[in-house]
Amino acid sequence: MPLAQFRVDDGPHNMDGLRLFAQDGAERVEASVGRLVEVLFSDITESGEDLNLTELVREPLPPAFHGK
Repeated sequence: MPLAQFRVDDGPHNMDGLRLFAQDGAERVEASVGRLVEVLFSDITESGEDLNLTELVREPLPPAFHGK
């Protein structure tokens, strides 16, 4: 069953982990990933899903981090 339009629920909830929403055609699907589940970047890339990594860019480290 291919799912589309994944969205992470970043609002408050009582699940112990990540809460996801997706679409199966017109039907909404809800899933959760427990915090002890490890998903590797290689797992995601091998799945063939398109990833938007633009928000994963980290701010430059301060000079103090480099010991200057």
